[in-house]
Amino acid sequence: GYRTWIDTFKLGYKYYKVHFELKDVDEKNWEMIKSFCHLHPNILDLNELINGADLELDVQVRDDTELRKFISEIRDKFQKLVKDYEVLHYYKEHKFVFFPVE
Repeated sequence: GYRTWIDTFKLGYKYYKVHFELKDVDEKNWEMIKSFCHLHPNILDLNELINGADLELDVQVRDDTELRKFISEIRDKFQKLVKDYEVLHYYKEHKFVFFPVE
């Protein structure tokens, strides 16, 4: 199969990974977080991690102000669940080849 790869950097978007450390998360709260993330327009992907942070979000925003607004939105909505967070800025995204052609 094929996938479209759009260079969103040329469209003015910045790519971040935001790691959240959560507390007191049960099945109901986890489902609420997942459904919120699946509907949010700036979240590309959601990953549940085993070691380190509990939740990793791939996020694309136009600028740092939009990123701070995004993080505030999550912290306000899930204030009882979010213990801490860490932001990682990716300056370049490389093309990922699933099966190299020989």
